[in-house]
Amino acid sequence: MAFVHQQNNPVVYVRRYLVFQYPADLAHRRPLCRVCDDDILIVELAERACEMTGHKEPGLLDTLAAAYAAGGRFKDAVKTANQVLSVVKAGSQKALASKIQNRIMLYQEGRPYRQK
Repeated sequence: MAFVHQQNNPVVYVRRYLVFQYPADLAHRRPLCRVCDDDILIVELAERACEMTGHKEPGLLDTLAAAYAAGGRFKDAVKTANQVLSVVKAGSQKALASKIQNRIMLYQEGRPYRQK
């Protein structure tokens, strides 16, 4: 069974990724059902997921950048989004690179990314 990227909801993406990949490792952590009500936990989960994947999974890095921006941590959001950009450019993902560049501009303006 493969992990399926949930593009429409980064919170669900992080939750599903962590539960799918590391169920035993997460057994001792806070309940994942609280994610939607706890912005700090979203950042914690995204940071943990990025650590577990060696900061090489663009979807998780993008989620982390968006979580940072949503919490007002725009410098961290820009730094993380630039990591995403490096990863997607290395993989020749031009369409995604363009989207990430737009998000970087939002974060530099002090605005969070909001899905449409």
